[in-house]
Amino acid sequence: MGKRKTAFAIATALVGTAALIGAQGWDDAVAKAPAAPARVAAKPAMQSQIQIYLLAGQSNMVGYGMEGDLTPAEKTANPVIKVFGNDWVQRNALDPLDINTGQLDRVSNECPPPPLQTGEVCAPMRVGPGLFFARNMVANGAVGIVLIPCAKGGSSMDKWVTTSLSRDSLYGSCIQRARQYYGNYPISGVLWYQGEADTQNYDEVSNWPRKFRTLVDAFRRDLNRPNLPVVMVGLADKATDPTTAENFPWWTAMQSNQANINYPCTAHVSAKGLPLRPDQVHLTTDGQRMLGPKLAVAMRTLRQTCT
Repeated sequence: MGKRKTAFAIATALVGTAALIGAQGWDDAVAKAPAAPARVAAKPAMQSQIQIYLLAGQSNMVGYGMEGDLTPAEKTANPVIKVFGNDWVQRNALDPLDINTGQLDRVSNECPPPPLQTGEVCAPMRVGPGLFFARNMVANGAVGIVLIPCAKGGSSMDKWVTTSLSRDSLYGSCIQRARQYYGNYPISGVLWYQGEADTQNYDEVSNWPRKFRTLVDAFRRDLNRPNLPVVMVGLADKATDPTTAENFPWWTAMQSNQANINYPCTAHVSAKGLPLRPDQVHLTTDGQRMLGPKLAVAMRTLRQTCT
């Protein structure tokens, strides 16, 4: 634990908190949101110690798995795994990763306060792949993990591909939270799970690979990581229910497009074969439990060469 304490003590200093390190890791702390977040020079020796990951995309990254299907161990926090949510509060990570209370950026809120605006819905946040990913990373040597959940249910690729860094956009909200947390401390990677919403339109499916590459380039530019590792999840099995399948007519084409993307320092992890909820769109808790370690293996592989 001594090595982990030291790592988290430095990480806490880097984000400008005054939390003390105890036997259970660094204390939870609130990060304020100044107009111009201060930058703190990273300590090079720590760059491989604390790993910070963005969780972006749509509802399967948010997670619709049921909390009741978690084991007692999965409902117990590991103090070396933290989350920095849309409430801008750093805490021990538990599912659901991003809670509905205290959300700051409306665009990233899964359940915005009424009255709902055009296109808004109030959706639950339950169990996604992020914490299963983090646990596997820690089990394989990571000193500590910070998860920054940015995903938004129902979001199309066009909602993410933007040049705006405003916190009124999904992308801008994600980038600003990442910058506020790390200062000059490098983001370690991005987990991306999105595409279901775009399978309703052939043109969106056709243009998805190009837009994905544009988004990857933007993350790398705006986070100052030219070789930032990005692991992308390919869509799960197409629905067998005729009505559901009809609502997503270009599902199979999207799976093919995602699987054939070949871009530096990115990896594709297929969700095919993972168990789905009755809606035949969202992964069950068990499906997310299986997906998380797959993402961790892919991320560790990328990190060996993408620095």
